[in-house]
Amino acid sequence: METKVLPINEIEFDESLYPRQGYWWATAYTYSQEMKAGAKFPNITIWYCNGKPILLDGKHRWEAYRLNKETHVTCNVLSRLTREQAFVKAVELNIANGQSLSPYDKMKIIKKLEDMKFDMETISKIVQIPFTSISQFIAKRITLNPAGGQQILKAPLMHLSENQVIVSDEDQDKLSGNSEMSMLNQMIQIFENRNLIRTDDEFLGKLSILYGLISDFISSKSIQNKFEKKKKNDAEKMKAREAKKVKSKAKAKKKK
Repeated sequence: METKVLPINEIEFDESLYPRQGYWWATAYTYSQEMKAGAKFPNITIWYCNGKPILLDGKHRWEAYRLNKETHVTCNVLSRLTREQAFVKAVELNIANGQSLSPYDKMKIIKKLEDMKFDMETISKIVQIPFTSISQFIAKRITLNPAGGQQILKAPLMHLSENQVIVSDEDQDKLSGNSEMSMLNQMIQIFENRNLIRTDDEFLGKLSILYGLISDFISSKSIQNKFEKKKKNDAEKMKAREAKKVKSKAKAKKKK
């Protein structure tokens, strides 16, 4: 396979071609520290489409190089592929390299390959799920969405597939604990319990950035209006509760 040294900022990321759902900053950061310590990683893989290098494999490695302020990176280069072939190659490479694909990732891939008109035997080879087991794998991870079509379930909600419960992506986030609220609760718990281990300059610098971003967000006019509205609603609820208590005490006094 041809290799090429490319400017990192020239490489483009196309979510529709990448088989992994989401990106974990912590993984990229860990890789970046290992790289600084001298660890060797496989080359990232790009595909040239209309003259542009598109990332097919190695997003966390790519982000790690960027965290380390690297300007160029050695890439394995693929060309003369159709878009479908490029996606299949991306799946094969992501299965071979880095963290294992989650069942949710694999299910998304299966549905996409089905839409590309691949037969199930070919799909089972691509995602490396035995042909005899793939139908069961799919059945456990599919339910209905509000529009009446199929909805892929995340791992914590797989039990809903048996009864074909109607669920949306938003509902999945709320029910499976992957929502922004869950992330905020985890952060609050870390700070409340003083569970922070690092206090070096780099870490404190990141905290300072986070503090600034949160301060800017909270001080924005739209958020301030929401805070004022919530404060008003909370005051009205408190007033209603106090009135209810007074009423209950008055009733109890009458009975005596």
